[in-house]
Amino acid sequence: MIIPQKIMFKLSFTNRYIIFIALIIFCIFLEYKYFIFCIFAILFFGIIFIFVPMQKQLKIQHNILIQQSKMASMGEMIENIVHQWKQPLNAISNNASCLMIEKQMDILKDSEFDKKLNDIILKTQFLSQTIDDFKDFFKPTRIKVETNIAKIIEDALQIFNNILYINSIELYKNYDTNIKIYYKCFANELIQVLINIFNNAKDALVENNVENKIIRIKLFQTNDNIIIQICDNGGGIPKDIISKIFQPYFTTKNKNGTGIGLYMSHKIITEHFNGILKVTNQNLIFNNNTYYGACFEIILPCNDN
Repeated sequence: MIIPQKIMFKLSFTNRYIIFIALIIFCIFLEYKYFIFCIFAILFFGIIFIFVPMQKQLKIQHNILIQQSKMASMGEMIENIVHQWKQPLNAISNNASCLMIEKQMDILKDSEFDKKLNDIILKTQFLSQTIDDFKDFFKPTRIKVETNIAKIIEDALQIFNNILYINSIELYKNYDTNIKIYYKCFANELIQVLINIFNNAKDALVENNVENKIIRIKLFQTNDNIIIQICDNGGGIPKDIISKIFQPYFTTKNKNGTGIGLYMSHKIITEHFNGILKVTNQNLIFNNNTYYGACFEIILPCNDN
């Protein structure tokens, strides 16, 4: 087995196919008594030269897509860190400047000193917590941990909240935030899926210039499944492309989109969670008003846990 594997790595896929086809043609012209031997030879070389390398190539491509999806998310997250840090850094700078000026003018009171110092400490703790949130998100983990799904949603929103605020998007949670629905899973992967869907909803709302931007999240459990619904009022996905949005590299954002976020989200849910990720266009009722938009639904099977 050592020699074929060395040859396998040196030959291109095209050359492997040529050798494989030549072997088949060669076997056709052999006598009948050698036919069984040829069948085994064809199967052996088919596995060594084609199937094994193809499986390795598919695994490599899958890992590359996962990495690309992570990098795309990282770009979004870094941008979010910048926005989340601006206000606290300004507040820290202002407090420090005020303390310095008041000290120089000899008008600094102990109570004012304590107040501003406490405010600086709180702001630095906020900055530190922000880093921890993002660090935990990008930390690779392959151990399934039993986690409350409501907490996973909250962790995703903790990362994404500032983007919602910047784009004036109203978030509506149609579930009890204290609900306990435990599920054994890769928490960071589910957070990645949720952020990808939040990003998609945000883009639809911003690009379509929706006046009252809304994202609604529903979480509930049936006898068989845990269901997360994320709906927006961005006008929905055109019928001619709604069946394509989970395809790799399919994007409607031109140069600003990678086309891998929703594709990887679909693969994560279907392959790592044995679940379903689907999207439909439907009406969204909010504050007695009816809107129209896309609704993503994540279905996680309870029997897998």
